Amino acid sequence: MSDAGTQEKRKFSLEEKLEITYERLKITSIFFSIGWAIVAIFFIGISYKSSGLGMLGFVVGWIIAALPIIGRMWAGGFKSAFNLPEYEVITTYGDGRKETDGGFESRTVNLGIQIFFGIIMVIIGVAITILYLIYLTLRYLILYLRVSNKPSFIQSGLFIIVINIAVFIGAVLIGAGIQKDASAQVSKRVANELIQNEAAIKVGERAVVKNNFTDIYSTRYDYDDYENDPVSIGTLHRGDIVTVRAHGEPPNIRLWRIEHNGVVGYVEANRLQPQE
Repeated sequence: MSDAGTQEKRKFSLEEKLEITYERLKITSIFFSIGWAIVAIFFIGISYKSSGLGMLGFVVGWIIAALPIIGRMWAGGFKSAFNLPEYEVITTYGDGRKETDGGFESRTVNLGIQIFFGIIMVIIGVAITILYLIYLTLRYLILYLRVSNKPSFIQSGLFIIVINIAVFIGAVLIGAGIQKDASAQVSKRVANELIQNEAAIKVGERAVVKNNFTDIYSTRYDYDDYENDPVSIGTLHRGDIVTVRAHGEPPNIRLWRIEHNGVVGYVEANRLQPQE
């Protein structure tokens, strides 16, 4: 007689489905919220103070946000894409001498391929994470409405969903606040530079250009008017002497009217310094 066991399939109850979805939503939300907070704060805010730190936070934040999915992708096959064979290139000369690159070429090529696959894995992981989080959120809400024995708010996925929304909006607001503060500091610094320049360089006096490739513009354009780009009518170089015809006026007080070799136009005031 055969003593083989029997198997049967049992469907999960609504309560079990809700609990399973809750656990998946919780793990995905923890990583995504931490990652998104880093992305928003660094990319929106800190990048205005340091573009390098802003980009670093942007990349690290998305990696953290998608870490659970990236881990599954790594275990599911992407790991093999990083296990590339190494080889050495041996050059044989006419006199019988042989030289080897010690595997340098293979290591260089493999590193480039690994970086490429790493970037692709992160991009795909981020996209899947966002879609998966939306799916889990909708699925939990539907199941929550269907079950009769509902968990309390603090112990349910509703609490996690509310936290997700709060982190999403809050991180953006914090980043915007940092950006506003950084912008105000830049404006204050520029204003101080203008005040110092106006005190040092009077109208009708000569000034020296301190930056290479400083454009002379035909009109006093507005920095915030991106649709009407200014027209360059000349280029100044470090050490060129110009005559200041007028200090800045609205809509852009940063631009001074100057004259150089018969060309009259506008340049940025912080590119000028008094003639010694």
